[in-house]
Amino acid sequence: MILPEFIEREALIKAVRIMPRTIRPELVRYSTVQAIIDKQPAADVVEVVRCKDCEYAKEYKNKLFCCYYPTTPESISSNDFCSYGIRKDGDGE
Repeated sequence: MILPEFIEREALIKAVRIMPRTIRPELVRYSTVQAIIDKQPAADVVEVVRCKDCEYAKEYKNKLFCCYYPTTPESISSNDFCSYGIRKDGDGE
């Protein structure tokens, strides 16, 4: 599975802001901006699986529970996430 690359927003903004001031804004080409973006390092991120999309999350009486540890299920929020999350459709660990 190929994961998307993410760029740190602040690093990109800083790189674009320090473009040579001698270039008139109307003359800046897409290729120039693209070259700056391509030079930015990808951020160290991991895609998360929200509890609402996790195969370990089970609904009971209008509450969502994490059943990763079936002996002690805990009530969770649908937007929570953890390192054990696996998508219900099996497309992400």
